[in-house]
Amino acid sequence: MKITIVDLMICRIVSANQKRSVTCTAVAAGSETEWNFAFNRYLESNVAAEASKMLYGMSCSTEAWI
Repeated sequence: MKITIVDLMICRIVSANQKRSVTCTAVAAGSETEWNFAFNRYLESNVAAEASKMLYGMSCSTEAWI
């Protein structure tokens, strides 16, 4: 079974200190699904630090069209 960033973040398995790295790695290795997840988390965030982590993660995409 493949565990995705969505599974990890929804279950809150990823600690706050690791979210930036995990999001970046997942977006870089993942697809549009992971990028969209990070984007939606960014839009829903009321905390600047959380929004910043999601923006950083989205910047790790290897797909130029995203």
